[in-house]
Amino acid sequence: MKIIDTALFSLAILFMMIGIHQSMMVGFAPSYWIFMLALGFLMWYQIRKKNRKTEAASKANEKKDAEIHKKRKYKM
Repeated sequence: MKIIDTALFSLAILFMMIGIHQSMMVGFAPSYWIFMLALGFLMWYQIRKKNRKTEAASKANEKKDAEIHKKRKYKM
């Protein structure tokens, strides 16, 4: 896990905790924006995680295709 991913996930958890605290102190409506910020960080983390998986899969497919092409070249 990269440092940016760790920071995004930590910020999401931090703002969720702050939102819970603020909702107990002043109510949910005034602290709504804090929950939305936490949700935004969490979604950003999930998007980065999904993109990293698809990049790894595409690199693996490219490597596999290169090996197949190399084998076919020698058979001819």
